Amino acid sequence: ERFRTLVETSPDMIWEIDPAGNFRYISSRVSDILGYDPAGLVGKQLTVLIPEHARSWVMQEIGTHASSRSGLFTVEVPARHRDGRELTIEIRSTPVTDAGGALTGLHGVAHDITVRKKTLAALADSEELYRKLVSTVPDIVVRTDLAGNIVYINETGVALSGYATAGEIMGRPVFGFFSPEDLPRAIENTRLMFAGPLGPVEYTFIARDGKKYQLEINGDVLRTPAGEPSGMVYVGRDNTGRKNAEEAVRNAYRQLTLLSGITRHDILNNITVILGFLSLAKTKSSNPEMALFIQKILDRTLQVQAQIEFTRIYETLGSTAPRWQDLHEVLVKNPVPPGITVSDDGAGIEVYADVMFGKVFSNLIDNSVRHGERVTSIGLFVQEKEKTLIIRYEDNGTGIPADRKEKIFQRAFGKNTGLGLFLVREILSITGITIRETGEPGTGARFEMVVPEGAWRSGQAPG
Repeated sequence: ERFRTLVETSPDMIWEIDPAGNFRYISSRVSDILGYDPAGLVGKQLTVLIPEHARSWVMQEIGTHASSRSGLFTVEVPARHRDGRELTIEIRSTPVTDAGGALTGLHGVAHDITVRKKTLAALADSEELYRKLVSTVPDIVVRTDLAGNIVYINETGVALSGYATAGEIMGRPVFGFFSPEDLPRAIENTRLMFAGPLGPVEYTFIARDGKKYQLEINGDVLRTPAGEPSGMVYVGRDNTGRKNAEEAVRNAYRQLTLLSGITRHDILNNITVILGFLSLAKTKSSNPEMALFIQKILDRTLQVQAQIEFTRIYETLGSTAPRWQDLHEVLVKNPVPPGITVSDDGAGIEVYADVMFGKVFSNLIDNSVRHGERVTSIGLFVQEKEKTLIIRYEDNGTGIPADRKEKIFQRAFGKNTGLGLFLVREILSITGITIRETGEPGTGARFEMVVPEGAWRSGQAPG
């Protein structure tokens, strides 16, 4: 009774077969695991539970074990559930002999390890994927213990370090690769990682041969399943090439700015002299026709002077990072001639734009004054539309003819320098803002600026 209770309550299948492989007994767990009635299996060969392709192999393994009579035997075999599902069963068996030592069969236990096998296979795949990812990414991956000593470094890190193998780096303190100037900051940032992930932070990395690299590093603390810290992991990206390229661009820009500044200064000095002589020639000339020619030369020279002055403004375009600017504050900083009223609802609306954003409105106001002829009011209105912001600049002047609405933004188009509205479009385009003229000729000019999502913000939703 004790034997029967143990067998029937076991989570495994308990079984016994004769020398030919036929079941003498199999416990009721076979019903739960493989879907068969245990009584119906008695007298049948165990191969009824094995997929056809594996039957000969399984019988060969069992026969070899039986003939060797070598105690406990363990083997993993494929099995088929009655509903067709394939499982993996682990069999543990021992030979059964009579009093004379003759083999009378085998008995043992069978355990369903299907889930365990799949879990181990998935874990192996996951570990292999992790190893491949970490070893092939172009970034440096370093793992340390809690003392900061390196316990793992990927191939990218080894190559950058100047050492031949990862083994030469194991056990070394990770902070030994940081520049002395960055060391206090790196130690403090690592302390802060225990409160949460940190980065990216830029540090100077010094290789074995003394070569310096600029790394952008993210870091985090590794923890056990119980949440206890077990070490740190750092991922670093080599930005040395990008930093060098940026510095080269800055140096080239400084040189070009210096050259253009000197050239512009010399040209403007010569223009000032030319204007002086032209004015003097005009007063000295008694010939009306000659005076007309001199005036035309004078006008053209003044245009050249204005265009040279414009290069000073255009030179700074995009040279400084854009910033958030309040629409109302930008507008009111621009003077308006007497007799023109200005209204706006841009207070509290900020736009991410080039530092020359103010010149957009100074040029639009100048355009209204110069060409609107009868302008007495200017308005600035904002409206949110599908996550973008529409900024409308309007005046009540004569408006812009339909055939000139796009041409006015072209360089050198217009009655004066032809650079005002061209500059407006260039300033706005730096942060993805577009502009077009949508007014009705005869009722006033209207310029619509579309600010993309992410380039505007408001404490209060615009109307």
